[in-house]
Amino acid sequence: MKTCFKPRITFGSISKAGWFFIIINTFAGSTSGLLKKGLAQIPAVPTCPTCDPQIFNHPYVMTLTMFIGEFSCILIYLVDRLINKKKYVQMNEKSKKKQFKWYHTFCFIVPALCDMCESGLTNVAIYLSLVSVQSILRNSSIIMVALVSFVFKDYRHKFDFPQLCGLLILVCGLITTGGAAMIHNKQQDAINPLLGAGVTVLAAVFQACFFISEELFLRNLEIPPILGIANEGFWGCIEMAIVLPILCRLNDPFGRGPMEDVAGWAYQLRNSPSLMTLQILYGFVTVINNLSGFATTKNASSATRTTFSCFRPLIIWVVSIIVSWESLDWVATPVKLFGFALSITGVLIYNNIIVTIKYCRKGNQEKYEIQKEALVQIAQA
Repeated sequence: MKTCFKPRITFGSISKAGWFFIIINTFAGSTSGLLKKGLAQIPAVPTCPTCDPQIFNHPYVMTLTMFIGEFSCILIYLVDRLINKKKYVQMNEKSKKKQFKWYHTFCFIVPALCDMCESGLTNVAIYLSLVSVQSILRNSSIIMVALVSFVFKDYRHKFDFPQLCGLLILVCGLITTGGAAMIHNKQQDAINPLLGAGVTVLAAVFQACFFISEELFLRNLEIPPILGIANEGFWGCIEMAIVLPILCRLNDPFGRGPMEDVAGWAYQLRNSPSLMTLQILYGFVTVINNLSGFATTKNASSATRTTFSCFRPLIIWVVSIIVSWESLDWVATPVKLFGFALSITGVLIYNNIIVTIKYCRKGNQEKYEIQKEALVQIAQA
């Protein structure tokens, strides 16, 4: 009897806990982007007693806030390990990978550095452009990862015609969405949509480097996800502590003063309850986003997490219209919706969620046919 190849996503097999974390992760990720944009919408506040009011724009301090939120997960890990000590012992006994030791924490230095660059540039892009467009352009990291991943033999064997089609459709979606936003930019919230798009693509390069570096340094290491988050946050805090003083002395290339102003950030928060509230909420949502993301991977799969994250730009776009950060346009809106649809379709095809396109490689063809049979059996059950 032929054993069915388990499909990457079978929605009927996802547990109630899995669906719970999927929903939490989808909305937490969307809320994180909206909060960062919301901070820039608060009325201008002075950065010192004698300074003129300025819009809140502190992308690198926001990155430090993210890392602090990640590092705080160490407390949750220690409590969970104390309560479920037997579970961790069983996990270590079953795993064939190297067990995490204290010196393995140095493996997180490079991934944390890539994450720091990606997060800082993303925060800059959100300030410059429409948050919905920025979030959809972030999917370009999939393209970067695919290109770099060709150095891995196992990836080259799996890459086939459906993945190529998915990438091409995704590219068309990104171009359509970004083009519609830049050509029909009537929103004052988009300070420089063209520059914002360029910064987003650059951030996607660092995001791809982050994924690849994690693969290189951590693929053979057995470590609880929440402990991985805490380690990344730890090194991110150290790296930001080194970089922030330098950024405070460097001039912004666009002539807006220093690249970062930590003292100004603190002064604005002290004198604006709205900014303080959103800043605290952002740190809280960051922790929820990371925890629910790893819980989604554990209770469903990484493909499930990727699939539902591609719906975040649509959620962000709807909320942006409701709060008047963006407006409907008879030309731009239909084009942007079409771009959203193309991008989502490309991600689904690339991740083998939509399995209508046949493979060319023989090994992939056999898995494809078995996968379709499994999906039919689940639908009939």
